[in-house]
Amino acid sequence: MASRKNLKKDIDYLVFELLAECYGCIYESPDIDLSRFEGVINDTIELKEDLLSRISQFDNSSEGNARSFFKKIRIDLLVGLNAGYEKLQKVSE
Repeated sequence: MASRKNLKKDIDYLVFELLAECYGCIYESPDIDLSRFEGVINDTIELKEDLLSRISQFDNSSEGNARSFFKKIRIDLLVGLNAGYEKLQKVSE
């Protein structure tokens, strides 16, 4: 199993990429209202905080199977990022 530290780094990196994309769209389109991007940015930050707190609160003795627990976190990360990119695409049109 990969370490929690590496999983947290992966989450930070992927969330940063989505946020950088948001700010890139804001920079390239100054005529678009900034408030349209706030939802995407806030949802992305909430996703990161939720995933990191779930990782930190994991207790192997009470949770049971660690492999399925962390697999669920990875799936939630990918689903959340995919939803974020879809929202960003709709907002930037």
